[in-house]
Amino acid sequence: MIVIDPLTATADGFVAIYDYHRAEVGALLGVAAIREGANRETRVTLGHPVRQDVIAFLFSGNSFDDPSTAVDSIEIDIDG
Repeated sequence: MIVIDPLTATADGFVAIYDYHRAEVGALLGVAAIREGANRETRVTLGHPVRQDVIAFLFSGNSFDDPSTAVDSIEIDIDG
């Protein structure tokens, strides 16, 4: 599970976690819905343990399958 600290969104949407290795975005690992406004803590359940770094993308609207359409992102270092 990846926990994203409080965030504020301008619209309903999603936080999607993708594999991120050598500055390359890989497979989608997990996704969680967010609401417009303040989101205290967003928990994204992943399908399996991760051993490499990941990247979290913030999406506005109904789609989360194209990282180039994300409104924001943050790299997350995984200490393995």
